[in-house]
Amino acid sequence: MVTRDEGFMGGGCNTLINIDGKRVGEIASGEVATFYVAEGRHIIGAEVDEALCPDVLKEREFTVQGGETRKYRISIDATGSMDLSPTAQ
Repeated sequence: MVTRDEGFMGGGCNTLINIDGKRVGEIASGEVATFYVAEGRHIIGAEVDEALCPDVLKEREFTVQGGETRKYRISIDATGSMDLSPTAQ
């Protein structure tokens, strides 16, 4: 599950979501998306690749067991720096 923070910073640019190097979706400010993967080790990536926004890629490795949910949050700070981090929410 991926949540993107709401806010002005980066609000005009969507974030592309990749799992294991394959594009699986696109998420806008304030949206939540759920992706289903097989058990095992994976790499999730969040990427901004638009002309008006900085070109950024953040990736995180994770392992999932059957029935588990992994939650990640995409945030963009006042300097325009994006982060993809595990979250409890």
